[in-house]
Amino acid sequence: MSQPSLRNFVILPVAMIGIASCLVAQTPPKQGGTVSKMVSAYRSIHTFSDSVSTVRTVDEKPVRGSMQVSAQRPNQFLLEIKGDKMNTLIANDGVSTLTYLADRKAYLKSHSAPLLMGNDPLAGTDVPLLSGKILSAFLSNTVRDGSTPVAKMLNSAPELGTATIGGVNMHVLGFEGPEGLSGKIYISDADYLIRKVTLSQADKVVYEETHTVTTNEALPAGTFNRTVPANASLVLNLPKMDPIQFIDTSAEKAADFTAEALHGGSLHLSDFKGKVVVLDFWATWCVPCQKSMPHIEQVYRGTKGQDIVVLGLCVWDDHDAYDQWMPEHKSEYTFKFAFDTNAKNGRDIAKKLYGVDGIPTTVVIDKEGRVVDKIVGFAEGDTRLEKSLKKVGINVN
Repeated sequence: MSQPSLRNFVILPVAMIGIASCLVAQTPPKQGGTVSKMVSAYRSIHTFSDSVSTVRTVDEKPVRGSMQVSAQRPNQFLLEIKGDKMNTLIANDGVSTLTYLADRKAYLKSHSAPLLMGNDPLAGTDVPLLSGKILSAFLSNTVRDGSTPVAKMLNSAPELGTATIGGVNMHVLGFEGPEGLSGKIYISDADYLIRKVTLSQADKVVYEETHTVTTNEALPAGTFNRTVPANASLVLNLPKMDPIQFIDTSAEKAADFTAEALHGGSLHLSDFKGKVVVLDFWATWCVPCQKSMPHIEQVYRGTKGQDIVVLGLCVWDDHDAYDQWMPEHKSEYTFKFAFDTNAKNGRDIAKKLYGVDGIPTTVVIDKEGRVVDKIVGFAEGDTRLEKSLKKVGINVN
């Protein structure tokens, strides 16, 4: 069953802009107690080293990676990502910035100090990593003035209470993760630095970062002076990288079926291969179904131009009732309708293929044909469908 989730954004590991200080003077936004203490903690750091281990769940198997973030004021930093299709290096020695995408064997070098000037050496590229911008925002002090989208997100992040991990007391912040996932940031009560970040799908953790942090200690010589392999190509613009998929791909496959199309003939779920499908099980006698359908129509109208199909499949009903209902109501809806002719012979699509016990039940199926969510019931103000669609890249306007 679907659980309410949060709006997505992709956090990219970009340059830590202006590590020395905030360059724009303006009225600071109101911050929660934890975020305010985090701002002070990160501002007090002269040298910073964070060794991060990452685990992403793919087909119920862990895929591991790592990240190293090092920084030294006023304008030196290193961001090195290894494993999980994210092999990336960003190094600034205080004079120039080197950005190297190992999987593409491409690099870009700027002979200026873009970090100090507030420029992003990864502009126009998509290097997926969860905590790059979060760490960047704190180290560059942009959280204090709220001048970036991530800074604004952190300033409005809800405080979810406390937790104890490995004997360490943690403050927990919530945030809106990519693909509609729910994110949490765990902050040590001892020094107010980040120790863990997670993404969850319906309360199941599908991505996790563990941070091992040291501060104000001498960094190894050459930390910020890096080179690239001889076979790497210097480019004017870095190529885009495929985004990391965080949603668990082990979700059940949506069963194909045959139903009677509205104007005759047969209709199959496989007819919509490659599209997101919203499959709504309903009946003419079901009052909650009738109440939910205008909302489904509103959502569908808000997704125009995107790869999505909405199919209202009438189940557990008499064909005569369906034939009478459709002419009276079809003009109210623009999505597709079909009738399950096996409705009462024990081979019905809803129960037999999708395990539906009550209606309305709305099933969201992604472009790969996997069941992402089953939304049971409906109430006024219900936004579960919109949030579920965000998980599969469909935005509702």
